[in-house]
Amino acid sequence: MMNAKIHSFAHFLPERMVSSDEIEDHLITQNPSFRISRGVIEQLTKITIRPIADADTQASDLASQAGKQSLIKSNLKESEIDLLIYASASQDITEPATANIVQTKIGLDCPVFDLKNACNSFLNGLEVAQAFVQTGDYQNILITTGEIPLRLLNYNFTSKQDFKDNFASFTLGDAGGAAVVSQTSTQASTLYKKFYSNGTFWEAATVLGGGSMYPFDLKKFSFYGDPNKLKKGFLQFTNGPLKEMWQTTGYDLSTIKAIFIHQVASAMTDETIHFLGFPIEKIVRTVEHHGNLASASLPTAISQSIENNTVSKGDLVLIVGLASGISGALWLLRIE
Repeated sequence: MMNAKIHSFAHFLPERMVSSDEIEDHLITQNPSFRISRGVIEQLTKITIRPIADADTQASDLASQAGKQSLIKSNLKESEIDLLIYASASQDITEPATANIVQTKIGLDCPVFDLKNACNSFLNGLEVAQAFVQTGDYQNILITTGEIPLRLLNYNFTSKQDFKDNFASFTLGDAGGAAVVSQTSTQASTLYKKFYSNGTFWEAATVLGGGSMYPFDLKKFSFYGDPNKLKKGFLQFTNGPLKEMWQTTGYDLSTIKAIFIHQVASAMTDETIHFLGFPIEKIVRTVEHHGNLASASLPTAISQSIENNTVSKGDLVLIVGLASGISGALWLLRIE
């Protein structure tokens, strides 16, 4: 069985940034019937700005731009990619797979498919690609994600409870991410990985519209999240599984160069860090200036850290995936 090399992380951020104050301006304009306290979004989330895609930009555009950058970093030609996986919570259309659109925009000639698991979509894409490479089915796989959750932002509320239920949507941001998984005869990039899921929490964070439950109800296309339920679900995947990982691998925090955690809001991130006993100086913070980029948040954070030399080739990093559903992931990765 071949080993898998995970490399060439890339990201793409829209040029336009929107501040929490701008979002509040829209909210106040659209909801004159009830009072919204100025500064409440930044106060509760610590998010100052987040990237936002233009109206004519699609999720596939962000994914393809990141994918092109990943190919450049990998020194691979389009003809050398033999599988494309589009792994994202966002999609251009319901049918066909958004991967077909990304394929066309990058200029690939290979099999493609979509993979979806909320904010862990990209990590699951890496997991599937790694398995395909190890079995010898493919040699070079491009994994892309394009997230435009801000397009689901609802500015019209019927009550303060409605506003509260949709507050999680104000943390979102738009971005694209990508990476390549290749066959290698040297050591594997992955030292440990494990995924977790507890479907009893599926209602804690949802976009209900568009499926068989609510195909035509436009009110169901907003992002709803219950922070308390999310926090309860997330923390169950962390402390015990983390101890199991250290025991299995023989590694500990002293051997980790950086820790990448999917970040929803500053307070929840801080609480998770404290609960797990992670050293603050090893956490790569992104949420304050990016918001919640859904499945693009982790590849973006890793790509930026490689570009600014926070991590370098050979460094061992810990990736903590958290997603609605509810699902979690722990991944020890050697930077290639």
